[in-house]
Amino acid sequence: MRTTSASCVALLALIGLAAATANADIMISTYLGTKIGQEVFIGGGDVVQYDMDTGAAEILLDSSAFTGDWWMPRNVDAFHLMADGDFVLSTTFDQSLGGLSFEPGDLVRYDPAANTASLLFDGSLLGRNENIDGVYVRESGEILLSTTSSACLAGLSFRSGDVVEYNPASGAVSLVFDQDWFSRNEDIDALHVLEDGDLVLSTFSGGTLFGLDFSCGDLVRVDTTARTAEIFISDAIYDTCLFVNTDAFSMTPAVPEPATLALLILGGAIGLIRRRRAG
Repeated sequence: MRTTSASCVALLALIGLAAATANADIMISTYLGTKIGQEVFIGGGDVVQYDMDTGAAEILLDSSAFTGDWWMPRNVDAFHLMADGDFVLSTTFDQSLGGLSFEPGDLVRYDPAANTASLLFDGSLLGRNENIDGVYVRESGEILLSTTSSACLAGLSFRSGDVVEYNPASGAVSLVFDQDWFSRNEDIDALHVLEDGDLVLSTFSGGTLFGLDFSCGDLVRVDTTARTAEIFISDAIYDTCLFVNTDAFSMTPAVPEPATLALLILGGAIGLIRRRRAG
């Protein structure tokens, strides 16, 4: 009986922990400086981690980490958080980070703990000078990206409002979001993929997608199969009445919802109790 009671106490503690850790933070950079959360200022070269539940915000990547020419503007225009804590990013202008110099069409993988960087994607693959302004990296290694103007990758031509998926291992590339779905030409400048496959995106000038009107500061959730769109995060999170353009977006790696995680823990605990009783 004592063993069973102890197991139940441990189970309840784990369920409480699951509920407390299920929410994911978001990472944001903006085209121009603004404030978010408790008066935290975001410059164009900063990336901020923001807690949607508490409103707390902190600088995740400070623009001072870039060591390019002092006169070159520092602006992060594509960002993805890897599961191991590394950053994948691109900048609007030539820059240097972690000892690596790179161009706007490159994607850089940066280890903030070691302050080291490596080239994840070589912008020369795009055929000419381009600027990547949206990125998402799947766990399996495929890269989703968008550019500020029309480009060509592995024989596939695409536009600034398209999103393409590139497999570095095979060289295959495919279109996953079509600019024609917008009511007019757009430039996708922030990109993320949710666990269910829906896309989250923002555009440089705002627009209309599947009947939804949105601003350049909004993040829009898109179901490309059902052809539906909804506001995922409103630009109301920014503490300003001025023009704000969400320029890069990512989320912390997802964890199971509290109910799902609790059920998984419950199943494991019940199995453990039964085995102890049988023993």
